[in-house]
Amino acid sequence: MVKLSRIGFGGLSISGVWGKTDDLTSIKSIHKALEEGINWIDTSPIYGLGHSESIIGKALKHKRGEAFIATKCGLYLGEDGKGKKNLTPEFIFQDIEESLHRLNVSTIDLYQCHWPDPSTPIEETWGAMKELVKQGKVREIGVCNFDIKLLKRIHKIHPVYSLQIPYNIIRTEHEKELIPYCQLNNIRVLAYSPLHLGLLSGNHKPENLSEQDRRKTAIEWESEEQLSLYYSFIEKMKLVAESKNITVAQLAIAWILNNSNIHSIISGMRTPQHVVQNTNAININLSNSEKEFLIFRA
Repeated sequence: MVKLSRIGFGGLSISGVWGKTDDLTSIKSIHKALEEGINWIDTSPIYGLGHSESIIGKALKHKRGEAFIATKCGLYLGEDGKGKKNLTPEFIFQDIEESLHRLNVSTIDLYQCHWPDPSTPIEETWGAMKELVKQGKVREIGVCNFDIKLLKRIHKIHPVYSLQIPYNIIRTEHEKELIPYCQLNNIRVLAYSPLHLGLLSGNHKPENLSEQDRRKTAIEWESEEQLSLYYSFIEKMKLVAESKNITVAQLAIAWILNNSNIHSIISGMRTPQHVVQNTNAININLSNSEKEFLIFRA
């Protein structure tokens, strides 16, 4: 079984959802990630409506053996421009064929339910996912954004390889129950949004993002009071980052990597330079006093 690198390449960043991207640069970023020891890539059909998967397929055309590919199912864009959930077996069987084609592979290493679908019994969903493993189209199956109740129901049918959750220095709500449950049941915890939509880079505020960048809308969902708390905390992060001669983004990533209960993080890397900056965070250690100083209190 492949041991996932501590950082995975996030395919959302090269989809165009975060603003205009250059496909050649995206491919170079993937190749640089492989050179730097990143051995897995996470994506989804909804990222750029298949664009992310297609770019990854091109980048790995002659490098398939170097990367563990993870993609997802069960989320599509409705006519109103909003994401819709569908985890029926019929949709899953259709979704995977399209992903296999775009990724230009015969087998996906990790196939994940993107979001729970309340309208479909989870047992039917997970039965379909298990069938894909049986057919050889998928090696492992996992989930994103599931709670403990759902994990218990599906784990009886087939082992859950991994769970993706939002987790970063200001979002730690899953530390009390969900992460410990995963540790006890051999479910890998994969943390997404390590920079909280870019806020924790110390560079992004809603007013600085283009209208095409969907992070702008997502960040604006936060109240002014909440954003004010974040910005104040980022000033504290800057003090630690400056003392260690690293960036705020590297500090945010290192903070997660210093938690042994997190198996790996998914990080967006739009350029080869971003790849180098992020992978350098693997070697950053934080003292107990620094960790104590960096506790976010809402």
